[in-house]
Amino acid sequence: MVAADTTNSTLNKLGSHSADRTLTEVLIVEDEANVASLLSEYLKQQGYMVAVAKTVSMAREGLYEMSPDIVFLDVHLPDGLGLDLIPFLRSNHDCRIIVMSADEHYMHKAVRGKVRADVFLPKPFKVESVRKTLIYLEQLQE
Repeated sequence: MVAADTTNSTLNKLGSHSADRTLTEVLIVEDEANVASLLSEYLKQQGYMVAVAKTVSMAREGLYEMSPDIVFLDVHLPDGLGLDLIPFLRSNHDCRIIVMSADEHYMHKAVRGKVRADVFLPKPFKVESVRKTLIYLEQLQE
């Protein structure tokens, strides 16, 4: 859920581990509660362990506690651009990065620019688009 954190941890972890999956731990960096909730619930149903951060600073703090395999990263966050996290992620974590935005202007910056995400997922998106993206990322791991 996207509910307030009830532990000392910055991130609210959800989900379960699937032994047959190579990419298992997911960080969602998204401030829109409905998007974060939809994505989190779907990923939990697929067997992923999920953590949610609502801001860039929450994500940075949480990344010292976890090492995600996949990061869903919104572009516009309350305290900055999600794209600013990509260099930190690339330097400190071996993960796949999915940039999400309703503004397709960021597609070129995210996928072809200096910051280099793995996938751009335009908003609004359907669960089927997320499913296809996850299949693509799993294939990259093989």
